[in-house]
Amino acid sequence: MNKIGYLTDLCRLQQRVCDQQEQLESTFQQALNKLNSDFALPCSSLWSTDNKEQTFHCRVSAADVENCLGSKINDQLIYENIMAMLNKGQPIFFSHLPREKRIAFEQMMTSDGRWTDLLIFPMSDAQCITGLLILGADTRFDDWSSFKFSLLCNQIFALANAYITHNNQKNQMDLLHQNELLNEIEQLASVGGWEYNLADQSMIWTDETYRIYGLEIGSPITADIGIQHYPNDAGLIIGQCFQQAIEQHIPYDEELRFIDAQGRKKWIRTTGKVRKHQGVVTHIYGAFEDITREKALISHEQDTSAYLATIINNLNDAVITVNDHGTILSANRSVEKIFLSKEVELVGKNVSVLMPQPYANMHQKYVTSYLNTGKAKIIGVGRELPAIRANGNEFPMELSLSEVIQNNQRVFIGIIKDISERKEAQDKIYQLAYFDGLTDLPNRISFERDLQDLLNKASLTQSQIYASLLDIDRFGQINLTYGKTTGNYALNMIAQRINALLPKTFKLYRNTADSFFLLHQTPLSDGIENELLTIAKLSQAILQSVSDEMAIAEHIHHLTISIGSAFTFANSLNCERFIQLLEFAKSQAKSKGGNTHSIIDNKQYAEFERRSLIASSLQLALNKNEFYLQLQPQYNTAGNIVASEALIRWRSTTFGSVSPAEFIPIAEDNGDIIQIGRWVLNSVCQLLNELNHQGIHTVIAVNLSAKQLIQPKFCQELLHQSQLWEISPQELMLEITETTLVTDIDLVKQRMLLLSKYGFRFSIDDFGTGYSSLSYLQALPIHELKIDRFFVEAINDNSAQVPIVNTILQMAKSLGVQTVAEGIENKWQQSYLAERGCDIYQGYLLSKPLDLKAWLYKIQQAQAVAMSE
Repeated sequence: MNKIGYLTDLCRLQQRVCDQQEQLESTFQQALNKLNSDFALPCSSLWSTDNKEQTFHCRVSAADVENCLGSKINDQLIYENIMAMLNKGQPIFFSHLPREKRIAFEQMMTSDGRWTDLLIFPMSDAQCITGLLILGADTRFDDWSSFKFSLLCNQIFALANAYITHNNQKNQMDLLHQNELLNEIEQLASVGGWEYNLADQSMIWTDETYRIYGLEIGSPITADIGIQHYPNDAGLIIGQCFQQAIEQHIPYDEELRFIDAQGRKKWIRTTGKVRKHQGVVTHIYGAFEDITREKALISHEQDTSAYLATIINNLNDAVITVNDHGTILSANRSVEKIFLSKEVELVGKNVSVLMPQPYANMHQKYVTSYLNTGKAKIIGVGRELPAIRANGNEFPMELSLSEVIQNNQRVFIGIIKDISERKEAQDKIYQLAYFDGLTDLPNRISFERDLQDLLNKASLTQSQIYASLLDIDRFGQINLTYGKTTGNYALNMIAQRINALLPKTFKLYRNTADSFFLLHQTPLSDGIENELLTIAKLSQAILQSVSDEMAIAEHIHHLTISIGSAFTFANSLNCERFIQLLEFAKSQAKSKGGNTHSIIDNKQYAEFERRSLIASSLQLALNKNEFYLQLQPQYNTAGNIVASEALIRWRSTTFGSVSPAEFIPIAEDNGDIIQIGRWVLNSVCQLLNELNHQGIHTVIAVNLSAKQLIQPKFCQELLHQSQLWEISPQELMLEITETTLVTDIDLVKQRMLLLSKYGFRFSIDDFGTGYSSLSYLQALPIHELKIDRFFVEAINDNSAQVPIVNTILQMAKSLGVQTVAEGIENKWQQSYLAERGCDIYQGYLLSKPLDLKAWLYKIQQAQAVAMSE
């Protein structure tokens, strides 16, 4: 049956009993009225007895005593006297009672104030008196005839029997109602009841107890049957409890494991109390509850709590709870790792012990403010704050705080992350990102950031800014001769020397391997003439300090530096263009031989603008095929053409003819040299292919840029070009400068060795102008050295010796490589070189660079002469 429906039926049953009660009282009312009319008993009433409270309640009254209805006599002495007399089995008769004895029945007074005789008849069942019938007459009862009195008694007895019968039915109905209600409550609560009679060893169970046991309701039961469902130790425990209750009158309340008749494992709670008679235990009774579900929930909660506690205790972060007074309520194990204090040492202390001053003193004030206003910046967000360990060391922490209400108490949960390592890592990352690892100076990224900030500030006041680019002259020679470690030492020493000279308004930055930026930290508006004087003095001091002798690898060296500087208005150039201007200024200083300071003036700025326009036009020139090749023949001592050098030329529709000396450095700076070099290689390979088809075989030298050579796919591209145009690697001579070699000596060496395996040959161009060293020459697959025109020009007709030329020629012989002298313009130069064993000659004396058609004609003529001989 549906539980709700069942309870509804019980309510209906209760209502039906109430309806029957009202109907009965109506019937008794009629009976009293009839007695009144038949026997003149206007002061009659029917009272029920409450033996527990020892009171009487008026249930029905005749017309003259309607005011008695609902009245209550709760005088214990009157109750005891009346019950004592009634228990003798006779009615009580009161006749003209004295005033002092009529107190209990003052309600019986008639409407005219007279007192009557009273007859009190008991209404009792086999066990006890359940009610009283009180009759009050207008006349004295002793004036009545025996017949009239006998007739009254017969009607009273009939009325009493009806009352007792109804009362018994009501009690039975109430008992049924209570039993049914109790059974329903038992089932809903999963709580049963039991009772054991020690006299006959009988056992009584409620229906729910049967259900918990898994037995059919009403099946035979004994104490042994009840105990045998407890497994192992649980059976011993319940047996001991039962015995102690009997012998020592000790009640019990136990939670035990249990197996019902169906084999289902359960948890039950069982209680036991004793009932005694004259000090002797006669019964044991108690409750029997199925708590399996509650145990499962508790177990689940305990497992969940243990699981969460394990997680929390294994977090790297500290987790603490704090009340609104700042007292630490709990902490996980990580607090010991972070704060060097055990959790038990922190619980009960104020959370301010984890904070350094002044935060510790301010904490409670902050909490009070939050409690009063509800406003807090820290609630719900991670915030970086200082913390303090037990040893007194401060460290940075990240605190995330949340607020909960637990047991009507405000609790703050704090998750604390020790971010010391993260901060250190961030500092390291910042250091790596914005500072140079060798000199500890701010790096180029820092310079660009500070320069942009300065440009932004200066643009607001139409001010100027000043910066310099400092580049150490021929510093690669130090690296090449002594190695990078020694070079780094020298670089660091130079950085220290420069930094020691700087006023507070200047800041030094490391740019690339051997160059630095210098930035004036404030915009320049007024007094720029004074600043110019300061800058001139500072630049001179830097030039002098750098050139002071320096001990490098037990040798004394005098290094020099080139300084390029520029002033500019903030709104005239952006950051990138300003750095390009500094690069141009530096190149101007380099072009003067180095060890000098060059400040961009108006004329030089115009050159810079032209340089910028050329830089932006190089890609367009490639796309429009504005580049072309000229070739300059190279001759042996017999006067035969043995090779030619490919020289790139640019005939611009915008600028006219542009010298390679002008556009090649620009292409090197902006990276366009890679595509230009690729175009030259492809054009030369195509030309050699055409010559091969004509039966003409020669060698063409091609200049390679450092940026071109170190490209990841350069070797693959060169091999692809030679295979595509079906030329032999021997037909190409790859020229690289000494500057190219020192760009990345290890990578360049790797590329040269790989290409030499395929038959490609290398020539060192402009030899003697850069970082000449036997150590790297011996380690590289070099086929040829080219003597720079600068040294050839030193040869004149006075027969004076040129030691550098003699040294290069001797070095080449010792290495077993051939030599090429370029820039020969007279016979004295050629004779001098020939006498000392130079192998190949190139210059205007022999042939100027030729257009393709003229060069091809000369090659064909030379081929014809060679074949005729």
